[in-house]
Amino acid sequence: MLGKLRVFSVLIVSVALGACEAGTVGISDCDGGPCGGGDAGLQVDQYVPKANPNDCKNDRDCSHPYVCHTTTHRCVPPSAKNNGLCSLIEGTGCDDPNHECIDGVCQPPPGKCDWNEDCPGALICKDHQCAPDDKIPGDGCVVKADCTTPGTICVGGQCIPEGDCKVPHNDNRLAGAWTFSSTLKIRDGLKGFTKGLLGFAKFANDLITGRFEIKGDGVTSIVVSELGRFAGNEARKYLPSWATELVAWLAALNDVLDEWKIVSTETLTRVGPDQYIGVSKWSQIEFDYLGQQVVTDPKNLPGLGQLASLPYSAREVCGTFFIDPMRINSSVGNIWRWALEAAMTAITCTNKKINCQTNLNSALSGLIDCAGLGLSASNSNNNLVNRFAGTLEAGCQVAKDALITGLIKELSDASVTMKYMTLRGKADISNDSQLTAGRWYGTLGGTFGGGNFEGDFSAFRQ
Repeated sequence: MLGKLRVFSVLIVSVALGACEAGTVGISDCDGGPCGGGDAGLQVDQYVPKANPNDCKNDRDCSHPYVCHTTTHRCVPPSAKNNGLCSLIEGTGCDDPNHECIDGVCQPPPGKCDWNEDCPGALICKDHQCAPDDKIPGDGCVVKADCTTPGTICVGGQCIPEGDCKVPHNDNRLAGAWTFSSTLKIRDGLKGFTKGLLGFAKFANDLITGRFEIKGDGVTSIVVSELGRFAGNEARKYLPSWATELVAWLAALNDVLDEWKIVSTETLTRVGPDQYIGVSKWSQIEFDYLGQQVVTDPKNLPGLGQLASLPYSAREVCGTFFIDPMRINSSVGNIWRWALEAAMTAITCTNKKINCQTNLNSALSGLIDCAGLGLSASNSNNNLVNRFAGTLEAGCQVAKDALITGLIKELSDASVTMKYMTLRGKADISNDSQLTAGRWYGTLGGTFGGGNFEGDFSAFRQ
């Protein structure tokens, strides 16, 4: 059945540049220093970004997350705290001759990396080296010297004409509320998460096809073969009508884990010429599953509740909009269980021939009736099968219970350990009301994360 299933649960993600406590701005020990602006303890919905002063004495004088530059005493994005801002055209602003002006920020030439968040601007971590994004057309570059064509300059990992940096514009033209439509390739950032799910799918499939192996005292290879053959012939009698659909659902998990579509509102406040503070609020999550679109307005998502974003820094440089790294501090892993159960609901509750299943634990528990399978074996005319009927039932139940326990634990562990996601982005400014060709560079953190992923976005002014 093709179509769109709307699941009524919501997520509003908490975004932070540092380790600030979710729901507050200006924690005094955030990243080893003040969170700025004297705003410690304010709830996010109380926080109103203010214009940065012309000079500052310390980070608290600046509007969070901007910080006070150590020598110029100007408020700058966190990445520019020690090295400062610079001009790509004039090449001014970098006091250290060994630093490069990369997308308006002075910094050492990008080198080795482990994560996308280790690289500046629109560079990605590829083979442990910061490199241009090969998804962006044109001549790629890391520093200005890579652009050998006269009259070109390196901006956002691309060689562009210097004239693009001289287009007259209002230095607060991006201020206001924007609707972002994003696609995130989440699957690329995962590691090890699907082991339990795929293990359960294999157990069910092996049982149905007669490849299930019973282990126990006195169980020889001949017994294993006979019990496996019997189980393969009988198992379908003890599977509920929706079991084969559920097995197919487990086998198609890549659909759920692969690509997520996000709709968010990004509110940008000018704090200096072409400098902004952004606040993010996610209003919709969507993924495709077996031809259906599963959509949520995520506010009531279990384990997350109402979360709001902390501020991030952003800026315009040469007609390109840069979003500095934002850290999503929340139990990101809770999203996975919701997504899996939403996909299960999409399959079972839209098919009148299948019992509607909304809880993963109960659905898996009812997937195979091991007691019924054992009773059938005890009534079998095959003496060998009859003799080991109890072994068959016990082996079926032990394997099922172990896999369910492992799967639920895996999901619970993901909720606990997958606590953050970082995103850094850039987009072309088509006009004062439209951003195009946007790219996200992300990293999933935690036991099941630890990988890089990318994404795309476009945006329109509200």
